[in-house]
Amino acid sequence: MMATKQRGYVPVKLDKQRKFKFGMNAFCALEEKGYDLTAFEREGVKFKDIRALVWAGLLHEFKDDPEWTEEAAGDLIDQADNLQDVFKAVSDAIAVALGVNKEGEPGK
Repeated sequence: MMATKQRGYVPVKLDKQRKFKFGMNAFCALEEKGYDLTAFEREGVKFKDIRALVWAGLLHEFKDDPEWTEEAAGDLIDQADNLQDVFKAVSDAIAVALGVNKEGEPGK
């Protein structure tokens, strides 16, 4: 998957082609729901975490949709051809947002 680094988007195929973006609003929305990204490394990622990350990563596409919930994100995930591709796109989008390269080091 190729990220559009300039804009921080990572494409993913769900119900249709969409783009994950983790900006400040997405990270804050996760924190407001009680998610701690640093805990994922220590405790592992659960399926509900992936669903929440997909929800937050697509907030920019659904910002005016009051029905955009974590459950709605789960329904979109169910439409993906390959769950592993969704998980990778989420991971890539977070790395792009944090400026981290594939080795976990700060990017240029």
